Amino acid sequence: MASNIDTVGLDENYPIAGQDNDSQGFRDNFTNTKANLDHAKTELEDLQNNVILKGDLQNFPTSADDHNDMQNTKITNALLINDRKLVTTPTLVGVNQEIDVESAGYFEIGASSLLTFINWPADSGSYGEVIIDIDNTLGSSAYDVTFATPPFGLSRLATYSSAGILTIPVGGRVIYKVFSIDNGATLVISPISDGI
Repeated sequence: MASNIDTVGLDENYPIAGQDNDSQGFRDNFTNTKANLDHAKTELEDLQNNVILKGDLQNFPTSADDHNDMQNTKITNALLINDRKLVTTPTLVGVNQEIDVESAGYFEIGASSLLTFINWPADSGSYGEVIIDIDNTLGSSAYDVTFATPPFGLSRLATYSSAGILTIPVGGRVIYKVFSIDNGATLVISPISDGI
């Protein structure tokens, strides 16, 4: 995109030293300067609102959660090197744990739980996935993990016991990918490490 800033109309040699100068030259330079500052303001605001940032711009702070919210903008033909997903422990409310798909890509589960997945991509044709790591290597009893919305493929997992329950024995650890293409209405679970 070419800038609209145009310095051609600015007379850098005006006013001329040692002589009376017509005030029209001043007015022309001020008019051109103001027009260019207006263009610069518009272009800078466009950049502030649309570029991918490493951090806050000086004198233009945003919250950490606002960094690079792409707002469903497509990124095409990208070569990603050393990219990452955030690891987190889901919010624990009693035995209920919310897996907020929007907040992280990898969730560590360390207790018997009822898992509820929230905030899947809402746009039609969007795919979302998370990794759940159920670690009972230090536990003293088996973990029973159930799903508020049972995923397709659940009964095929090595840890599946009955009635939609995954039982992770003491000393066991399993890692699964859970994904959806319809805003979480249908979930699919696939083993990454299911050998207990």
